Amino acid sequence: MGVSHTALAVGIAASCLVHSSAWAQGQTRVIRPADLPPAFREQLSRGAVARVSSRGVDTVRGSPQVTLRPGEVLAARTDEAPTPVPNPPTGPGPTHTDSLYRLPFTYVGLDRAGETPMVYRPVYVPEGPLRYRPGDDAFSGTFLLGLQDSANPSAARELGTPVRIRFGGDADSIAPDSVVLRVTNSQLERIRVFAHAVLDSLRVFIVPAFDPRGVGVWLPIQPALAFDQVPSGIQGLGIEGATLVVGIRGARPRDSMPVTLSVSRGSLETNRIFVSDGGGVVKLRSAGLGPATVSARAPGWLPVQTTIIYRWPLVFLAAALLGGLLGAFVGLGDLGRRSRSALVRSATRGTLVGLVVCAVYFGIGINLLQFQVDVRFFNEIAVFALAALAAMFGIPALSALDKRRGRAPGS
Repeated sequence: MGVSHTALAVGIAASCLVHSSAWAQGQTRVIRPADLPPAFREQLSRGAVARVSSRGVDTVRGSPQVTLRPGEVLAARTDEAPTPVPNPPTGPGPTHTDSLYRLPFTYVGLDRAGETPMVYRPVYVPEGPLRYRPGDDAFSGTFLLGLQDSANPSAARELGTPVRIRFGGDADSIAPDSVVLRVTNSQLERIRVFAHAVLDSLRVFIVPAFDPRGVGVWLPIQPALAFDQVPSGIQGLGIEGATLVVGIRGARPRDSMPVTLSVSRGSLETNRIFVSDGGGVVKLRSAGLGPATVSARAPGWLPVQTTIIYRWPLVFLAAALLGGLLGAFVGLGDLGRRSRSALVRSATRGTLVGLVVCAVYFGIGINLLQFQVDVRFFNEIAVFALAALAAMFGIPALSALDKRRGRAPGS
């Protein structure tokens, strides 16, 4: 590729010497088809070469010679797909990886001074796979776009006519959505890609001004684990638990895979679950107060973590105390016949019994009441009702203890 570009540059330079006086007067420059690359000549014979200038884009028809006016450049699609350019070997070892890709577009023109012939192609440089961002529940990544002058890869030269390229494809957003390239070899524009629902790879269209078809490039996706709809906080001190769903982003595995879980504070019902396309479930129980970090890892996948705040169980305390107080008064029957001290003793006992029953049930899952209770999810009404029932009917174990001591239950 570099040899043909060098020969082209020499040929154009010879042509330029013949017509230097005409160019100085702002007249057209003649470039013979024989001085063009073979792929470029083939497109010229097909009438598929475009002349790009500030006035717009028109088609150059096949002719014995091609003319360029000041500020014009010739452009053609010389391939159908990007061409990988491998890194040069640095020593013995495995084969080297591709560092950049030439896009299937070739430009022929002169530098900004109108003196030096140039042949250049757009190139894009991947900057790794798109990675998952848990805060946005989306993937993001970048790639670089520039112009490569193969005949002079170490020289940065300003173009007489800038190359304008815009972007499209399957991404939710691309920033910037277009670039203007003015210098070869040294100007590399960073393009940021952002997408939510993607699998395996993401297609981005790179579209030059002269060719609306553009070309699609595929950016790889680094699959990741994700926590779905995690609560920002739950009540601490072991009062409340949460059901966590571990999902998958960026891939669709055929079989379930093992995922290892850990938590900095609190407890998980298991530290290993199997996650399929529909996700996996694990239950978390709070402990203490403050932030807790839950992490999920799997071989070959990006790990993920989330933070849940363990808050003071004020809602639990309020519901349990109010429920116990109300249950105590309901259990007394006619309050008008009770002395003040009896009301105080009953209210105190009822609130304490209600609080104990709720703490034991929601904390360690033991039911102290004399009838079956099955509260599947923590909620304020459940705490209030359980405390009220405990205050009204009491704890059977406490009643039996009172009888052995010769006291009336609740006295």
